[in-house]
Amino acid sequence: MIRASSAAPAYFEQFMIDEFVHQDGGVKANNPTAIALHECKRLWPDEPLQCVISLGNGRYEPNLEVYSKKTINLVDKAQKIAESATDTEDTHITLDDILPHSTYFRFNPYMSEDFPLDTIDSSKLLQLSQDAEMYLRKNEYKINKAKEQLMLPRQRYKKMTDYVKWKADTFEFGVPLMSQNVTE
Repeated sequence: MIRASSAAPAYFEQFMIDEFVHQDGGVKANNPTAIALHECKRLWPDEPLQCVISLGNGRYEPNLEVYSKKTINLVDKAQKIAESATDTEDTHITLDDILPHSTYFRFNPYMSEDFPLDTIDSSKLLQLSQDAEMYLRKNEYKINKAKEQLMLPRQRYKKMTDYVKWKADTFEFGVPLMSQNVTE
């Protein structure tokens, strides 16, 4: 499945499983947090969100001169389209507005330059590592708040609800389901 979900166009060929074509998740959503939240609500509609952590691959602030020109050339337009297609921050901005700040945490380090996905130059990789380490130092408080949120114990009434559901699923009419004989 890793091969299927990482089939980024222009880097890896699409991957077939049975008759289904699989490509990198970024083809549909470079920041799939909203999709994950939707799936959570469908699977566990009565469960409140305890913590949502969104991890980015890093972001580079594009050259703002391109956006300040009154007219831009075709190359600049293509660059602008590519940047919008790979943008992850619009999803973050929306979720940051609608989710409680004590529940939602986005970690997406700033990069000192726009590193291509296939970067292998050791000096560039070292710079990428330094960018990430600086981001971690600057966001230590936020990281600790996310850790605290993840470690919160399950609320007592939720434990009771879990127990009642388990009992209802495990026993039928006071008899354990596993010991019942089922004949057709």
